[in-house]
Amino acid sequence: MKKIWFFIASDDGAVTVDWVMLTAAIVTLISIVASVMPTAITTVATNTKTYLEGLTFY
Repeated sequence: MKKIWFFIASDDGAVTVDWVMLTAAIVTLISIVASVMPTAITTVATNTKTYLEGLTFY
C-alpha cells in the first residue's frame, strides 16, 4: 500500500506531460506561421517592386 501512495504522490510524470504539451504548442505555432509566411513575403516583395519601379532618379 505504501508503494501505491508513493506512486500517486510522485510528480515525475507530470513534468513529461508539461514538456509534451509545450512542444506541441510550439510545433503548432510554427506550422501556422510557416503557412502564412509565403503569402506575406510575396505581398511585401510585390509592393516593394512596385514602389521601386515608380521611383525616378535625375
